[in-house]
Amino acid sequence: MRKPIKLLICIVLLGGLWSCKTTPSHKTQKSSLESGADLFKYKTSSLLIDASRAKIIGNTSEAIDLYKSIIQGDPKCAVAHYELANLYYSQKNYTEALVYGKKAVDLNPSEDWYVYLLAMIDNKTSNFGESTKLYQQLSEKNPYKLEYFYEWAYALLYESKYQEAIKVYDKIEKLSGIDEKIIVQKQKLYLQLNKVDKAADEINKLCLQFPNEVKYALMIADMYAINEMPDKAMVFYKKALAIDSLSPYIHLSLSDYYRKKGDNTKFLEEIRFCFSSSQLDIDTKIKVLLSYYTASETQPQLRDEAYELMDTLIKVHPNDPKAYSMLGDFLLRDKKDARAREVFAKVVTLDSSKYIVWEQLLYLDVNLADDSMLLVHSKKAMELFPEQAMPYLFYGSSLIRKTNYAEGVDVLKQGVYYVADNKEVQSQFYTYLGDAYNQLKKYPESDESYDKALKYMPDNVYVLNNYSYYLSLRNDRLEKAEELAKKANDLVKNNASYLDTYAWVLYKAKKTNEAKGIIEKALQYGGDKNDIILEHYGDILFTLGEKEKAFVQWNIARTLGKGSDLLDKKISERNLFE
Repeated sequence: MRKPIKLLICIVLLGGLWSCKTTPSHKTQKSSLESGADLFKYKTSSLLIDASRAKIIGNTSEAIDLYKSIIQGDPKCAVAHYELANLYYSQKNYTEALVYGKKAVDLNPSEDWYVYLLAMIDNKTSNFGESTKLYQQLSEKNPYKLEYFYEWAYALLYESKYQEAIKVYDKIEKLSGIDEKIIVQKQKLYLQLNKVDKAADEINKLCLQFPNEVKYALMIADMYAINEMPDKAMVFYKKALAIDSLSPYIHLSLSDYYRKKGDNTKFLEEIRFCFSSSQLDIDTKIKVLLSYYTASETQPQLRDEAYELMDTLIKVHPNDPKAYSMLGDFLLRDKKDARAREVFAKVVTLDSSKYIVWEQLLYLDVNLADDSMLLVHSKKAMELFPEQAMPYLFYGSSLIRKTNYAEGVDVLKQGVYYVADNKEVQSQFYTYLGDAYNQLKKYPESDESYDKALKYMPDNVYVLNNYSYYLSLRNDRLEKAEELAKKANDLVKNNASYLDTYAWVLYKAKKTNEAKGIIEKALQYGGDKNDIILEHYGDILFTLGEKEKAFVQWNIARTLGKGSDLLDKKISERNLFE
């Protein structure tokens, strides 16, 4: 029970300090409680204590009401106005805070805390002119309190009064001595005023104070270089080199200096030095290579330089995956897929945690039509990133191409669960499921998968073609098959394979004359070199009674490939179709 008692005693004592009235004369014959003035003072003090208690425990609304009650009884109670301003400020209600903050300062202008709060409120309400005056007032009154000078300078910055702000920073410097933050701030302000030499003079103070610190000479050199004052820049580059000739950061700045001058020989000399230095961090080198990547899109002659630098990068940072990733990006851009795959494979051996690299590796396996490596890489990616959909798609599709249909279905059914809102990827999953189920002769499941694939991508031409062809082979829903085949050909014109499918669907639907016209068009666009299309053409001709022509087409088909399982029989038994 002791702690609450002590807290109450503290609040009562503080209440005496907050009193808004003067102490009544001791000459009075009446007790303090009998005096009206004393009674009022007692009531005000009590309210101040209650308001403070409410504020301390976080009951802000009650505290505000109590302070307002005090002001209602005593409009000249400065502390109540100040506390209200402070509470409203903490609530970001700057409009109300400004009203009470101004009143507190009017009632007691000598109280620094009141003035400081009002200045902060003025800043929040964009009254920068007023806040500048108040911070100046506080600084002049408290000549050794640096925080007021800093606030004064910031307020001037808000007003874009850079020259006046510099003068305030000069005052701070006299009080605190040479300080890098102050000098750098003044440098920036002089640059805003386009006074480059003045800005250099500021940094030169640091050069004189710290003669063995290379970064300050480099700062001046870079500043002159950026502002197209190359001769002055070189003076300070030489000073920097005199301090540390092996610093890669100096040579990096010099490379940019020579690049702007158009001296490519000197530029390459400097940039090679930088890349051969282990002191220069790899991220900085990567930024240089990124600029090469962009520039070499339109200037192919830069690619040799870039590859040379990347070779150096890998020699200096042989165990950093970033080095290989950068090389892989260039190789990928330049369509060197086989080498790119080797490089990205190296990346994942150094750091297997970056999913995006694995996905790039998988796409390269696909581009190189290497299902064996795709199986290996996609399986590992599935293990490392079990909630990423694409490795399942790659692994499942490669299993299907290896005729491992049942396992492919299992993998794809797992992976489709992890597809987010990417309709194209969802369509791809169901496309492969449709293919696999068809091979397993699970036709209802196959059709359902193809329907889902088209739901997500209605213009999936591959599905439109395959789905219609498989339906025709089963003589199932030929009207739907015709609709799908027609749409595929409407989307992709003059494709021999799609035209053949359309013709075969029409043939199955006993629309033989239409089928002949379509398949002859397929022959015009490369179908005359395809054994299956020529066999279909022979079938259509045979059904139309053109048996000799059919025999010719079957024989040509046989010379081009295997055709269907019935092709040899058709050739040996011309009357197969009746």
